[in-house]
Amino acid sequence: MPLFTKPEQDEEFKALLEANRTRALWFLPRHYFPSDTSATQRILERIAARGDRASFVRARRLLSELL
Repeated sequence: MPLFTKPEQDEEFKALLEANRTRALWFLPRHYFPSDTSATQRILERIAARGDRASFVRARRLLSELL
């Protein structure tokens, strides 16, 4: 199920999630991937709060584009 309006946004989200698993998402199971909009929103908010500046910018932009 797509979480964003454009396929490239889904791909960017996947890459952002993987890049932040160790720093911002260490508490999640290794192969966890959100399956709905609210879970995706929580992940993006966590990345924005705990990731580096570049991750913050990407997460905030993706949050604004979430369906």
